[in-house]
Amino acid sequence: MLQAFRLKTRRNKAGWHRLMAVCLALLFMLSPAGYVHAERKNVRVGYSSSGSMLYRNDEGDYRGYDVIYLYEIAKYTNWDFTFVPYDKWNEAVRDLELGKLDLLPTVLKTPAREKTLLFPLHPMASTNVALVAPKNDTKYTYGDISGFQNAVIGVRENTVDTSAFIKWAASRGLNYQMKVYPDRGPLIQALDQGEVDLIATSYSGSVQQYPVVAEFSPQPMYFAVAPGRTDLVAEMDAAVNQSMLYDPSFNDRLMTLANPYRSANRLRFSQEEQEYIDQTPALRVTMMRDGAPFSYEEDGVMKGALPQLLQNISQSTGLSFSIVPVDTLEEAVDAVRTGRADIVGRIAVDPYYVRELGLRATTPYYQEKTMQIARIGREIQKAGIMPGAREQLLQNDTVPQDLDYEIYESISECLNALEKGDVDAVFCDMATATYFGNVLHRREFQLNIIDSSTYGLAFGLDRDADPRLGRILDRTLQEIVPLKMPQLLQNTYEHAPISAANIFDRLSALQLTGIFLLLLLALLFFGYASFNLWRKRGMEFRVAEVEQSRRQASMQLDIERHANKARKGFYQYLDSSLAQPLKQIMKKSLDHDGLSPDSEYHEFYQLASRIQEFMLDVRMLNQIEGSKPSLNWETLACREFIEGLCHTVSEAAERKGVTFATDFSGIGDEMIIGERRSISIIIMRVLSYLMNYTPSGGTLLFSGSISQAYAGRSVLMLNVQAPSVQISDELLRHVHQILESAQSEDASIYDSFSDGDWGSLEERKMLLRVAILQNVISELGGDWSIQQLGSRGTLIGIELYFDLA
Repeated sequence: MLQAFRLKTRRNKAGWHRLMAVCLALLFMLSPAGYVHAERKNVRVGYSSSGSMLYRNDEGDYRGYDVIYLYEIAKYTNWDFTFVPYDKWNEAVRDLELGKLDLLPTVLKTPAREKTLLFPLHPMASTNVALVAPKNDTKYTYGDISGFQNAVIGVRENTVDTSAFIKWAASRGLNYQMKVYPDRGPLIQALDQGEVDLIATSYSGSVQQYPVVAEFSPQPMYFAVAPGRTDLVAEMDAAVNQSMLYDPSFNDRLMTLANPYRSANRLRFSQEEQEYIDQTPALRVTMMRDGAPFSYEEDGVMKGALPQLLQNISQSTGLSFSIVPVDTLEEAVDAVRTGRADIVGRIAVDPYYVRELGLRATTPYYQEKTMQIARIGREIQKAGIMPGAREQLLQNDTVPQDLDYEIYESISECLNALEKGDVDAVFCDMATATYFGNVLHRREFQLNIIDSSTYGLAFGLDRDADPRLGRILDRTLQEIVPLKMPQLLQNTYEHAPISAANIFDRLSALQLTGIFLLLLLALLFFGYASFNLWRKRGMEFRVAEVEQSRRQASMQLDIERHANKARKGFYQYLDSSLAQPLKQIMKKSLDHDGLSPDSEYHEFYQLASRIQEFMLDVRMLNQIEGSKPSLNWETLACREFIEGLCHTVSEAAERKGVTFATDFSGIGDEMIIGERRSISIIIMRVLSYLMNYTPSGGTLLFSGSISQAYAGRSVLMLNVQAPSVQISDELLRHVHQILESAQSEDASIYDSFSDGDWGSLEERKMLLRVAILQNVISELGGDWSIQQLGSRGTLIGIELYFDLA
């Protein structure tokens, strides 16, 4: 479905062209073209021929961080790219200003550049300027300015990072000899060959393979856009916004994919910090026994994301850790105050709360949106929270300010109170909510994101702890958390302990009903099969007695082989599925003239055919309900498309002797933006169902029209009338029950399957088809109804909402 998204914009002081770019971005996102089809454009992208964020591999293919980012944008803009290499970076900037290029990646935005170039709203990455030493260097110590005195330092010609280095060096009183190189490739080569002692450059791309000894001037990097190309800025802003909405984890994956060696080389400690690491015994860290997914105790072993994170910190720093299990946050803080532990393993990042406890919080190891877990259908008056969360919630406009908060000392106590009904909702971090709501499949609760509130978790150190420990942990967490924490949490989700109750909780009402029905049908089917085999066995035995006694033993063996084959098929059915055995049974029936009413296999073939139809409907409904297919919207000639579907139905009607009449006078030459597969399923299922139950000599009427609906949208109204088809009041009641369930927030369309009287096999088949139809129509965006018109038969009306192309 086409959706509109609202963006908050602000006035741009750089000039009228930036304001125009923002307005174009808004119009682009709010228009159908921004979502469905954008004009194909070829965009010229410059890059450094010696760089590593955009480069060509040995096969001539373009690779790197910038390429992946551009391909993500192209998903929403329909851009093609021509990549243009440059040996000198300042020449690439000059050609961009002259309009010889359209885009240039990894550009630092400055007031001077904003006067000659355009910049999108969102940066493509962030970096800082760093002093970088040769690989395997042991001469320089991190942060030791005195050790850098009189060093030969290489820089790039006419770049922002060079200007930043010169200012930083002057502020630190650093004396040095500077060598200038045209681009990053020659600069890194000079470092490798020993022409310079250090280089000053943005710490990104392949430079991250080298150890850093000083860092300064953090700043974002952008795709700079040629002047006058406000269209590219607008499309890029819209694309990045859509990517953030539909794939919020893209940037994390991009960092992992494009910078696999980042944290391995960036961490370098000062001499004082290294002395602390070498001399400090194992640090004792408190962990909640029941604080999944971050920590939980299983069989006497502490598991979860935090124990794994400590292992990563240990590998990166040389620090060692031991775990002190606790049940509450109060117990954890007391352990640090009394010397039984050195670090609180989990504390909310709230400056007021941390200060009150006399602690010092590290850089967060987890920070995402605050989540609300609420019991469905219950008014929220009382909420459970962990210590340190209340201050943020009180300052949040989206959370009712008159809520009664109950503070719990552990997340398990908080969630247990929610399950027992002591509180109506719980506010917590997103990882805990995900674990509770999705991994454990608590279907009686709903999860809501509090957009304007973040929930951070960090380690807590005693305020009087050695400051070197805080610096070591801060820098280590800064580097390894973005790359490691998502995977650590995913590992915890995958290995979460699941009980038998959770397994059933994972199954939907439809799946449970489908399993029960398939088992029931299997018992009926094989009971009937066993009866037929028994009857055939008796007949063959009597024929064998009348004929020759010498053939009796041979025929008995044949009978045994048939019985063994049937038993083998039974167990294979239980081990695999019903589909293959049904095909085999139907084939065997056809081999014995099962289509003929006079054949003893005729009834057997009919039952197998009905079971197969029923099973296919169950399977299709499971597929639709289990994973919603993506909708592929395209431009369709409405009348021509519907008439094409009717052609197939007309042929079937002619074979059956049914008069199939159509009237599409209410549809002109309109072109709609529709989903071909879904519309085909809806029309063909309705027509084939009514055609199946219309007797020879009967009539089937199909008409359609298009009219204006609302907000510029159009409605396609389809009516199918079968005068000869009558539906019982009981069956119609079941159909209406399914439709009412689909519109209810407290029930699903499948509840009626388990609560209702199933009736005959034909009625069950129809109800399954109604459920399929309801799923497809609601996903496409529309409504439908079924009516019994007395002597005028059955009428099915369908309304589908579309945009005109």
